[in-house]
Amino acid sequence: SDPDPLYELPWDWGSAKTWGIKNAPAYGERFKVPALHPRDLPAADMIKVDAEGVEVEVMANYAHFSGLKSLIYEFHTLEHKATLGELAKARGFRCLREESEKPYGSSLWVPA
Repeated sequence: SDPDPLYELPWDWGSAKTWGIKNAPAYGERFKVPALHPRDLPAADMIKVDAEGVEVEVMANYAHFSGLKSLIYEFHTLEHKATLGELAKARGFRCLREESEKPYGSSLWVPA
């Protein structure tokens, strides 16, 4: 986890992200943003993980899956999509809906 994350807001507004930007050329304005480690997030009935490219890190470190009634997450690459699906299955969830034709989209999961 990055203790001092940056958020990049590109000029086209379609590619905002928080990952992989510190050592890359700027494609927009960058801001320092406050951050909370996923392990410190409170328990919830449902979560929607839309973390601008760090969804895998959030899912890998969230501590309260046993109480979730639903899980929604975004993915931005096919690799992230596969990893997030494996994490959800390993935590006892089954997929209800997933955008399968694109390398980006969202998924909806419930306890198995």
